[in-house]
Amino acid sequence: EHFVRDDAEAVLWWQKAAAQGHAGAQYDLGSMYRHGQWGSRDDVKAAEWYQKAADQGHASAQYSLGFMYYRGEGVSRDAVKAVEWYRKAALQGDAGAQYNLGLMYYRGEGVSEDNVLADAWFDLSAKSGVRMAVEHRGDVEHRMSAAEIAEAQRLSSSWSRARILSAKGRSLSASDCGPFPYQCQCQCPCQQGAFFGSSV
Repeated sequence: EHFVRDDAEAVLWWQKAAAQGHAGAQYDLGSMYRHGQWGSRDDVKAAEWYQKAADQGHASAQYSLGFMYYRGEGVSRDAVKAVEWYRKAALQGDAGAQYNLGLMYYRGEGVSEDNVLADAWFDLSAKSGVRMAVEHRGDVEHRMSAAEIAEAQRLSSSWSRARILSAKGRSLSASDCGPFPYQCQCQCPCQQGAFFGSSV
């Protein structure tokens, strides 16, 4: 059976799914409003739908919402909220959010400037293939000591190892954190710690 493309009908089904709380549909609808797909761009509606999906833990929506707060598009510009949403997405492994969070620490926007945390986030993003993260990692390391670079690498490695173990279904313990506590989606005893600056 063949279907005739009907954009209006497609949007209607997306809206129904989003209204019923489907996070993926909420994110897609937010993106449609943000990019003016099948209509005029509406950043306010985009932010509203991103917020709904982000509140449900949708990483791409969290990243997008953080970007809108950073740019002041559809919401009031707020670097602190941008950091908050970037961090939520970054802790789920979103490479773009990791890169942008690194930039926030690098520039001291929404958080205190912190070269170690900037380097660690850039490193994680770079490992996922974000080319600009490689360049910024080099930039930030020019103003760091060897000890600071080593600390950033330990942070990045500890977080990566914890993510791998969690993905394999292994229960994590404090020893999996290395010397630094982290905060992620696992049930590690260190979850309430301040890994990668989890306190805004």
